[in-house]
Amino acid sequence: MKLPALHFYVGDWRKDIGVQSLSFEERGIWFELLLLMHESDQRGKLTLNGKPMREDTICRLLGLHGEHFKRVLDTLIGSGVARICPETGAIMSKRMVEDEEKRRVSARSGKTGGNPALGVGYNCPGFVYLIQRASDGAIKIGISISPSKRLYKIRYANRNDSFELIGIQQTSDMGKQEKAYHNRFKPFAIDGSGEWFLIPKDSASTLKGEFKSTLNGKPEDEDEDTSTEGDARGNPTLQEVLTYCNMGAGITPECGTAFWNSMEGCGWIDRAQRPVKNWRPILANYAMSWKMNQNKSRNGHEEKPQPELPTIRPPKEFTARYAKP
Repeated sequence: MKLPALHFYVGDWRKDIGVQSLSFEERGIWFELLLLMHESDQRGKLTLNGKPMREDTICRLLGLHGEHFKRVLDTLIGSGVARICPETGAIMSKRMVEDEEKRRVSARSGKTGGNPALGVGYNCPGFVYLIQRASDGAIKIGISISPSKRLYKIRYANRNDSFELIGIQQTSDMGKQEKAYHNRFKPFAIDGSGEWFLIPKDSASTLKGEFKSTLNGKPEDEDEDTSTEGDARGNPTLQEVLTYCNMGAGITPECGTAFWNSMEGCGWIDRAQRPVKNWRPILANYAMSWKMNQNKSRNGHEEKPQPELPTIRPPKEFTARYAKP
C-alpha cells in the first residue's frame, strides 16, 4: 500500500551525528534515497520489482555518474547512515524499516481489538455485545468484559446521539466470536470501521434473538458462575484458577497465582466491598494490567541480579575445639 506522506523527524535528523557529519551534497543524496525507499515495494529498502535496485538505475534516477555515486554510497555506509540489507543486499534505512514494522503491527492490532499489549484480553472469555445507534439504526458488534461500561464510554464520546445496549452474548473466546459475526455481516458494514453495520430488519431480528437466547435475557452482572468446584465459601481454588489460565485464556500461571493470592487476601471482595460473583472477568482485567506492567518493567530497566548471601564460617578455635574426632 502506497502511503501519501513520509514520517520525517526533524529533531532526529538534526541530532544524528552520522547525518550531520555528511556534506550538504551527501545529505541531499541521502534524502533523495529516502524518498525512493518510501516509494519502494519493501518500504525502507531500495528495491525494484522485489529485487535490489541496480546502481546504474539509481544513478539515472538521481542524475549522478556511477563513480561519484559509489564514493557517496561508501561515505553513507561508513558513517552508519545507510545500511546494506543482509537478506536482499539492497540499500536500506534501518529507521524506516523499523517504523514500517511498527506501522504494520499497529494495523494488525487495530483489526484485532487495538493495542497489542492488551492482546492478552482479546481471545479470552467475555461478552460480545450489540449497541444500536438511534440516528440511523446502525448496530455495533463489539467485545468487552463489561458491555455496560463500554456503552457508557460510547455515549460519553458521542453526546450528540443516543445509544442503547440491545444484546449481550457470553463466550469463551471473545475475539473468535466477534470475528465470526463481523465476517457474517461484512456486506452491511459502514463507515469503514468494521464494527458498525446497517443490518436489514429481518437479519437484525434474527441477530437479536441469538443474543437474547444465549443469556436468557439476564444482564451480565447477574450471570451465574458455572463452576461446580471451589472452597467451602464458593470461591475458586488455586487449582481452578490455574486450570482456567491453561484453557487458552492466554494468562500465565504466575499471573493466575498472583491474582488468586490477591483475591484470597481480601476475602474475594471487589472494590465496592461486594462479594465477587464471577471472578473470570476480574482475572482478565488483572491479566491485562499484569502484562502491561511486565512490558514496562522489561522496557524500562533491566533487573539487577540479587546479591549472594554471605557465607558465615565459625572461628578456627571453635571449629578445632568442637570438631568430632
